[in-house]
Amino acid sequence: MNSEKAALIIDHARQFIRANLSRPGLRVDDIANYCGVSRRVLERRFREILKRSPLEEILDLKIRCAKVMLSSTSLSVTAISQHLGFADVKSLRLHFRTTEGMPPGKWRRHQKTNRGKIIGVNLRNLQIKAPPA
Repeated sequence: MNSEKAALIIDHARQFIRANLSRPGLRVDDIANYCGVSRRVLERRFREILKRSPLEEILDLKIRCAKVMLSSTSLSVTAISQHLGFADVKSLRLHFRTTEGMPPGKWRRHQKTNRGKIIGVNLRNLQIKAPPA
């Protein structure tokens, strides 16, 4: 497969992930089906181009969105985890702590004391829909 076609698959996959980020149970098989390739091909292209798996891409985007929501809303960590399609709040806390080195609540407090700067988040590429009131 040439690199242009591989890049196109990755672009489609990322669009699908962003559009379905809040869907509970978003699966790599769903992404592969959307892209018209097998799961194995999708995983290979992700590793080849992005140096990570589709699942790692999903989790990375969810954590980036959680950071934006933590710093720009007063939603609880539980509400954010539900909105982002995590199985439960424990799952969000585990992944957040792993990537950010602290739990989400502590990260939020830290951001407030540092004038709300979100480090390492590109807001233009994130598509966050406000949760229902």
